[in-house]
Amino acid sequence: FHGKLAAESTVSVSPKVSGRIVQVNAKIGDRVEKGELLVQLETEQLALQVEQAQAALDGAKANLERLREGARPEEIEQAKANVEQANANYANVKLQYDRSKKLYESGVLTGQEWDAIQAQLRVAEAQKIAAEKSLDLVEKGARKTDLDAAAAAVRQAEVALASAKLQLDYAFITSPISGVVSSVSAEVGNMAAPGVPVAVVVDMDSLELAAHVGEREVVKLKPGQPVAVQLAVLPGRVFTGKVETVAPAADLQTGLFGITIAVENLDGVLRPGMYASAQVTVA
Repeated sequence: FHGKLAAESTVSVSPKVSGRIVQVNAKIGDRVEKGELLVQLETEQLALQVEQAQAALDGAKANLERLREGARPEEIEQAKANVEQANANYANVKLQYDRSKKLYESGVLTGQEWDAIQAQLRVAEAQKIAAEKSLDLVEKGARKTDLDAAAAAVRQAEVALASAKLQLDYAFITSPISGVVSSVSAEVGNMAAPGVPVAVVVDMDSLELAAHVGEREVVKLKPGQPVAVQLAVLPGRVFTGKVETVAPAADLQTGLFGITIAVENLDGVLRPGMYASAQVTVA
């Protein structure tokens, strides 16, 4: 069979976030390993977002811990003092109210002055009730709903921090596979955008030879059969391979069955695009 060699895996490497390119490590022809840094984007703004998310998480955790621990003794004492002060103020205003009521009924006070006294009593009463409720809350501690809300705030802050860290990691564009860099379009100073490739990495360790056979040949082929591969540009050398796939149905237009042959390229001498012939011993 005859066909053209192709890379088994060719990956266009694209950033997941936008940003200005500050470093390009890859050059055409470089051998790179999976996870190796190819291009780096600016990280100052992304690092600040991580710090902000971390600060928000610390604050949410501190608030949850404060609610779980409850009020400190000095806070309870302060709340009790506020209640005593509010009660004393209410008692004083109530006394003035009782005296003013008699004066108003006897015609000594005007209607405007009586309205002012009544307003003062309502304010003092509201302050007294608020102080008592505040003391009650301090003594009882946080309600379950408050604790649940604080715990939810912590979880939300944790998710925000993880997202910020992930965005920072995306600024370091790495190779998803081991292979050889076949093209580089990134330049320092240019803006990178999500989905726009900055480099292409080709897996050169294992190549594929695609061919098409007729019905007389396809019945003799099956995956796993050993294959001897030769190239006119490399006379005298025989490369080993094996049948990888055999199409279950023929092409409707040509009537031929597609097959792929995996070819080992251990020394890296083979290149995608080279023409090769393959021999499969079937009997």
